[in-house]
Amino acid sequence: MLIGRAVHVLVLESVKKFLDLFEVIDVGSRNAKAYKELAAQSQKDIILQSEWEMIQGIHDAIKAHKMARSLLMQGHRECSAYWSEQFGDDWLGMKCRMDSMQPNRKLIVDLKTTTDASPDQFPREIAKFGYARQMAFYQRGIHQITGDFYAPLLVAVEKKPPHLIGIYSLDSDSMQLCREWVQDKLVQYHSWMKEPKSKRNMGYDPRIFEVRLPQWAFYE
Repeated sequence: MLIGRAVHVLVLESVKKFLDLFEVIDVGSRNAKAYKELAAQSQKDIILQSEWEMIQGIHDAIKAHKMARSLLMQGHRECSAYWSEQFGDDWLGMKCRMDSMQPNRKLIVDLKTTTDASPDQFPREIAKFGYARQMAFYQRGIHQITGDFYAPLLVAVEKKPPHLIGIYSLDSDSMQLCREWVQDKLVQYHSWMKEPKSKRNMGYDPRIFEVRLPQWAFYE
């Protein structure tokens, strides 16, 4: 996540903001003595030189890609949205932060780093990491604020050179599934908020459960 955040700052904000938040050190790994010493005293996040070169490569690849550049480097970047929704007699305040919002084209764009940005593999990551649900929540917020449905797009860029880029929209069935998931979770959250604090379940079931290791563990 550190690398992803660093990529977002450099691509969507500026080199100055990056240097305000991150410090680069030329050592081989985070186990190096110099790294540990710097991490202990610096107020910034520490990036290895090799990681900095990768982040620069990603930045350059996006700048060189006409569509990705247009989607990520135009419009309102690192844009926050705030709105309220009514559940029963209650109003819940909500917020989200989008990588890029383009009112003229009615687009919401999110940048993701990945190991494989191909059409065969990246949809698996969209499902695994909940990217589509995230975009459905963004879409919901913008609809509440503007009355319009903005189309969500994902710009996926590979971490390894040559930093290949894939740009993806989500089909109507996928978006509807995710919108329903968001609605269900918000209803659950409202019900949880209505419970007295003493009765709110803050984690998993507090009872003790006997579990079994997965089958593969018995054969390794």
